[in-house]
Amino acid sequence: MLHRLERATMVLALKDNHEAAVPIPAGKLVQVTPSAEDDRFVILKVDGERFLAFASDVTMPSSHVETL
Repeated sequence: MLHRLERATMVLALKDNHEAAVPIPAGKLVQVTPSAEDDRFVILKVDGERFLAFASDVTMPSSHVETL
């Protein structure tokens, strides 16, 4: 599902066995996929990169974007 964030949020990037907090700005278009590991989290795809985020941080302050 595509969502447009209505406010900035922090997500978790996992690269080279390191975790880093990454800010995603308000207005950004993100693809949201449920996490298979834990229903509290979702996987976000932003500009071709994948991040882990709390579902409540992403789905509540965002609007669903319809695609054709």
